[in-house]
Amino acid sequence: MAITLNNADEALKSYYLDAVSEELNSGVNPFYAMIEKSTNDVYGKEVVKLVEYGLNGGIGAGTETGLLPVSVENKYKQLKLELKNLYGTIEISDKAIRASENSVGAFVNLLNAEMEGLIKSSKFNFGRMLFGDGTGSIAKVVSVEDGVITVDSVKNIVQGMCIDFCAENGSVISSASKRVVLGVDKATKKITVSGVALSDL
Repeated sequence: MAITLNNADEALKSYYLDAVSEELNSGVNPFYAMIEKSTNDVYGKEVVKLVEYGLNGGIGAGTETGLLPVSVENKYKQLKLELKNLYGTIEISDKAIRASENSVGAFVNLLNAEMEGLIKSSKFNFGRMLFGDGTGSIAKVVSVEDGVITVDSVKNIVQGMCIDFCAENGSVISSASKRVVLGVDKATKKITVSGVALSDL
């Protein structure tokens, strides 16, 4: 069977999509595995959840014939959040496809390697998001000197990541977007990235 873009696309949709979804749902990290998953509170593109906070105030100690404590109702808040999607991409060059067009096994091996890398990266980033503050920030720039960037933490930075640098208001600095992390020095909290010098930071 000859490998074409059409049957490669079909393989990705029919086989790998479910495999990636299942892997992310069950294998991100122990914390996520313990979270109960449900669609009961999903309405369209939003999650709407009524949550209770604080304690019911109608509790008190007393004698058998004494007055009962005054009842105080539970307190509730309605939380509303938009659903988020996690996207990942893989890239296989036309040369790689042509090289394996007469060998299904070679193409499957190529796809498997790319998908395993995608799943590994997705797990790392999804785990980071679970413990983040919702802004997408992974670190703050402390200083930039001779193309080396010092950050406040390298915990969420890994070589090969594609990152954007943002201003304090959260807007992406256009001249410092889509930079690939080339190196991470965990001891000194310094990183290097691809592209021209970051003069706008």
